[in-house]
Amino acid sequence: MKKVTKGANAKVATAQKAKSPKAIANAAVPAAKLQVVKGDKPKAEEAQPAEKTKIELKQSVTMRNVEATEHIVEDLYTRVVHRRRFNETINRLDKFTFDLKDTVDHDKENYYSGCGLTIKDSKGNEFVTRNPKLIQKIALFTRNLCIEKLAEIEAEIVLPAAA
Repeated sequence: MKKVTKGANAKVATAQKAKSPKAIANAAVPAAKLQVVKGDKPKAEEAQPAEKTKIELKQSVTMRNVEATEHIVEDLYTRVVHRRRFNETINRLDKFTFDLKDTVDHDKENYYSGCGLTIKDSKGNEFVTRNPKLIQKIALFTRNLCIEKLAEIEAEIVLPAAA
């Protein structure tokens, strides 16, 4: 009758029959006691410093984001204020009416009725006119400049994409 052995004892018995010293040594060490150690520190200790740096990075990025957002909001607010001012100027210029007459009887009517334009510079020089055609052209020119500038400002009023 043959003797049946189980587990590590069976490996030792099989290795002894083969009579190889290497096989006997390998078979004698139980498999459960072998462990492979990958690092000096456990995983939990390794993760803590990385988590701290992540938290610190997140806080510094948040601070930069808040400051950048504040700068963007201030810039947009300034542009919105400029937009409102240009709209008000355009609306005031649209309200001007000019009574332009093609033929005027200078003896009976005054051609320059009701219109006047005064331009003053920083040195105290003045230009005064009461010519309605000239005043109308200056008002129209000024209105068109305001419309162009308004379009430029409106093109710059854009919320940036979130990063």
